[in-house]
Amino acid sequence: MRSGGVLVAAHLSSLFPSSNAPSVVLQSSRHSLQTVPQPDTDVYSVHAVSSAIYHTLPTGTVLLRVIHGGLIMELISLSTPVPPIRFVFPAPVLSTPAVCAWGEQELHLLAITITGSLCRLVLSTTNPSRLWHDEAARNWCREYIIKNVSDLSGSIAHVQSPHGVAIGLGNGSLLRVEVQRLGDTTSDDCHCQPTSFLGTFTSYIPGFHSNTNAAPELLCFGYIWTLSRDRTLRLSSASRGCVASKSLSSHTLSQANVTSSNKPVLLSGGARNLLRVYPLSPNGEKAFAVVFTPTPDDPHCGGYFQIMDSSSDQLHELRTIECSTVSTNCHLEDFFLENGSLTAVNDSEWETSNYGEEIDLTPAYLDEVLLAPGSLTEKFMEVILRPGIFSPLTIRTALEQYIDACLSLPGPAPPELTTSYTSVAENIAAVVGCTVTLVQDPHTGAIQYDRYWSALKRDWEGFIARCREGQHNDEVIVLERERVGILAREDSPMTVHQHLSDSLPVESHFSALDIAWTLCCKIGTEVFRNLENSIVDVLHQEIASSIVDITIDQVRRSDFREALDETTQNRVVEKLQEVEDLERSIKIILDLAAGFDLEIKREEDEVELLLPPSRSEWKTAIAAGYISTSLNARYDSCLALTVLLFFMADDLGEWDPCLLEEVFAVFRGLSMLRHVAWQPTVDQSRSTQSASTDDVIARMGSMQVSGNLPNFAPTLSLVHRLISQSSEHIGLPSSAHRFLDNTGLLQSTSPAHVTHYEASFCERLRDSGYYQVVREMLAWLPRTPGVTFMTARLLINLGLGDAAAYLMEKVAGSFETLSAVLPGKALHQSGFTEKGLTQHEVGFLQLALSVASPETNIPDLWYGLIRGYIDLGFWEEAYSAMIATPFDGVRRECISQLVYRMCEENAVEELISLNFAGFSCEVDDALAFKACNTDPRVRPFYSRILYTWYTRRGDHRSAARTMYMRVRKLQEISGSPAEMSSLMDDQAESYLLAINSLSLLEEKKAWFVVQTLANNVHELESRKRRKLIQNLPSCSAGDGSEIIDLHALRFDHAFLSAKKHLVCRDPTLLAAPEALLGQANQFDSAMSTALLVLINPVLEDASDWLLTDNAASWPGSPADRGWRYLKLALERHDGPETDYRYSKVTLEAIFAHDRSFSPPPWLVRVLEVSPFPTCCSSVLQFIRGVELEIGRIDILENGRSLTLHGNFELSDARVLRNPNEDHLRVFAANPTEEGEIAHAVAGQDS
Repeated sequence: MRSGGVLVAAHLSSLFPSSNAPSVVLQSSRHSLQTVPQPDTDVYSVHAVSSAIYHTLPTGTVLLRVIHGGLIMELISLSTPVPPIRFVFPAPVLSTPAVCAWGEQELHLLAITITGSLCRLVLSTTNPSRLWHDEAARNWCREYIIKNVSDLSGSIAHVQSPHGVAIGLGNGSLLRVEVQRLGDTTSDDCHCQPTSFLGTFTSYIPGFHSNTNAAPELLCFGYIWTLSRDRTLRLSSASRGCVASKSLSSHTLSQANVTSSNKPVLLSGGARNLLRVYPLSPNGEKAFAVVFTPTPDDPHCGGYFQIMDSSSDQLHELRTIECSTVSTNCHLEDFFLENGSLTAVNDSEWETSNYGEEIDLTPAYLDEVLLAPGSLTEKFMEVILRPGIFSPLTIRTALEQYIDACLSLPGPAPPELTTSYTSVAENIAAVVGCTVTLVQDPHTGAIQYDRYWSALKRDWEGFIARCREGQHNDEVIVLERERVGILAREDSPMTVHQHLSDSLPVESHFSALDIAWTLCCKIGTEVFRNLENSIVDVLHQEIASSIVDITIDQVRRSDFREALDETTQNRVVEKLQEVEDLERSIKIILDLAAGFDLEIKREEDEVELLLPPSRSEWKTAIAAGYISTSLNARYDSCLALTVLLFFMADDLGEWDPCLLEEVFAVFRGLSMLRHVAWQPTVDQSRSTQSASTDDVIARMGSMQVSGNLPNFAPTLSLVHRLISQSSEHIGLPSSAHRFLDNTGLLQSTSPAHVTHYEASFCERLRDSGYYQVVREMLAWLPRTPGVTFMTARLLINLGLGDAAAYLMEKVAGSFETLSAVLPGKALHQSGFTEKGLTQHEVGFLQLALSVASPETNIPDLWYGLIRGYIDLGFWEEAYSAMIATPFDGVRRECISQLVYRMCEENAVEELISLNFAGFSCEVDDALAFKACNTDPRVRPFYSRILYTWYTRRGDHRSAARTMYMRVRKLQEISGSPAEMSSLMDDQAESYLLAINSLSLLEEKKAWFVVQTLANNVHELESRKRRKLIQNLPSCSAGDGSEIIDLHALRFDHAFLSAKKHLVCRDPTLLAAPEALLGQANQFDSAMSTALLVLINPVLEDASDWLLTDNAASWPGSPADRGWRYLKLALERHDGPETDYRYSKVTLEAIFAHDRSFSPPPWLVRVLEVSPFPTCCSSVLQFIRGVELEIGRIDILENGRSLTLHGNFELSDARVLRNPNEDHLRVFAANPTEEGEIAHAVAGQDS
């Protein structure tokens, strides 16, 4: 009897190579560890000696394997992508270690070595995304040395709980190890009672009194259950010894199997899984056992399952289940009882025996629930809270996960999620569906009740799905030495295929497929494969004729009819005539081969965040294996249908040609998918890794230290790689069907055409780098323009540029056809540029633009063409293409690229010669950006290029500003004195260019505006005495702006030239203030420079300043020579043209030094002949000195007397001295304000 399931397995070495699994070496606390003989292992040391599966809500499904002959234990997560971990023991462990959950935050791994050590490894599981890779506690590894036992070879052990372990010794004795205190100590303090315990059991264990050294089967739930080789089941306890026993010799055993002394037939030696115990109460005090009794000599049955009850410390047989006849002479591997189903696996096939039923809350059942009267919330709440459906822990965990997922959604959290509730039922009713809102139609304003109820129903179904995931682990996992499989539900193609293979009847609507299958079996293997090859050859060629003609021609070529005798042909014809509607049957077979049973997704369509995907590599490999199995079944069914069409070739002229084309299209899609499923791929990142410490440890553990094994790169199916790129996480078969449906290869209706889905699938493979697979895929497709284009792109990836260019030229004229087939932007990315074949790219785009219609996405073509010209250095062509393109966005994006590339290639003259009419602003912005953000000393010199650009277009103001900003950037650069000299030369050059540009403008327009920089405070202070241009437009100068005119540029250039002159002589003057020439005793130069820029020179005293120029040859004292030099300097540099500015400064300096000192007569005569404002200013400077001493000034204004204390300043006023008065009268310089406005009292003779 078939169970409707299929076994799909994956090789662990391909998924979890040893180089990726970190290993932890454990040490023993034994002082003198005896030499233990190494286990007898073959070359496949990574094959498991024993394996076990554990499942908890926090960790998911965990696989525990004992490898390398018992020296290494490996933990693998089958539910999450957490990497495995390995523990290397100092001695081999007994073959049945165990993993026990300790709350929700720890896993306890218990193992007993053959040297008598009980090891407990405490692993943290607080972080589900890392599990055992989190930082462990200090005493995570604990060892207890079992007393009085040093060699446990041949023993078996069973971990009852984290607190107790039972050991069956090789002589038939039993040993129980219990934990008295489990704390933070470095080792478990366990209690052993070997004396009294063994004395209780010796008389009941046959092995103790015989020569058979075989430990009994034992399982513990408070009690110890043992099954000895004499088929006796015993129930024992640590305090009372053997409580009950029962012989399991079946009453159906023939007398031939019983000896004359009624001695039962002994079970075969070695460990076998014949006994399972299941608790009926949480504390394990009440339990029942399921025991398998093999009957190897029974020709009708392989054995019996007996269910034994242990109520009242007595063993009672509840039920006996006889195995089917197919189990005869089969070896039982394992069995378990779950959800009322007894599942067993042997070396022949799977068998399942069921008893009892329980409700499974599938979407179909929930739809039935909604048919009853009542509200949706009430119905779902009644189902969830129904006794026996979900445990309180499952409901609480699902509710917490649901709330956390809702809180992670963007936006404010609904208040229901943060409110406290009195009961779990109230909490569920309030929280589930709180994110679903009732909305109105944006166009009509009608309330959309249907959408609301549909979303609410999906939300409840999603919550119930969470409960089901936490409550049941319905996966039947099969463990082998190196593979881990799962029992998955068959899809329809698998079921029909298996029935046909086993010659079992199929449903009536598959009768035509049954006839086709029989026909394939009758024609023989050679003819059948020849027909398959001929069909493949047809699909690899162009479909130039009708399918009917092609089919008839292939039948004639293959001598198909001659392979069948007349009787078989007549019988097939008779069966075909019995089919009522043959064409309809053909469509049903096509639906079977190309159709999918897509289950309803729980909450993923609209609330994807509520169920985040969590998929391990093993689950991905299982899905890939399931897909491969399903594809094989679909392919065989479609191939059989095609053979049937060959048999009916003479009658196909009356059929619908579209149906025949669809048959061949589906066969083509299945062939392509099967080829992909059969392709192995290697992860290059793994193959290039060097031998790791884990590999060395593994070799040491298996005594293969000297093995020079090469680096092994695991191979995975190409389907495995493709599934890893998706986010599907629905269980089988839905995830497999969804993957096949997303490929789109089974949606074609004719082999003469190529759809968008097929092109997308090929492009996906090409983008992933599977070039040879893509070449095989394209060979199945007709040579349409789209296929030719994809072939050209593949040739580009393979380095065949010239061949690709030839194909591109052929399809460039079919641009419209290409745009309808190729996915996304694949059409606008031919791939030439990535391989350095830009010339071919430009040629293809030129041809494509010549035929493209306005409806096509032409901007990408224009962009590619312009970019290609730029990369090739065809400046004129690129400029012409930018002018010709009708898309402003493309033009703006390409202008900067063209400008930058021309500057980088030193094509500045060509750049300046281009007009750029209508979009010169974009050129300005591009060059200005580079000039502002690049080093002005590094080529290309964008500031100079921008200056030339502005000058050629007559924008002299912008040109001057560009050079001025270049000076600023050069001033920000620091370096050695030699570098500073070069920087000053560049600054001087920039100043001269800026001065030349402003000189070309009218005097009133010779200015520009720049932004004031915070670090130029000193420079701004030096310009406070300048008279800047007034009445500027408001848009030109705003907050933080500075106006630079021609005078300011000349000032800066003169100062820079003087500074450079001095720095060349004395580099220490780099940081000196303005009076550099005076400090360096270059007074002639200082006066000349000051005269040039009209600044006030400050002459400071120095002991050796008279040693310069010609002053050293003058007679007199140094003071006389100093006054003479001052007089000559003022006569030479000061006069009416300077408004006697320097004489005024000299007088102010004398008064500032000593107010009682009388100025020289020649200086007074100069002031007498000078304009009165100059004299007034000098005298007022003296008055200011007096005021500072007196501290008060009386101001007379309009007859009122005001007294001001502190400093004040009067400029450009007339001062008159009355000989008969001891004060000065100050009159306003403006005649309209004539009158006495100030009265200054001098405290001494002036």
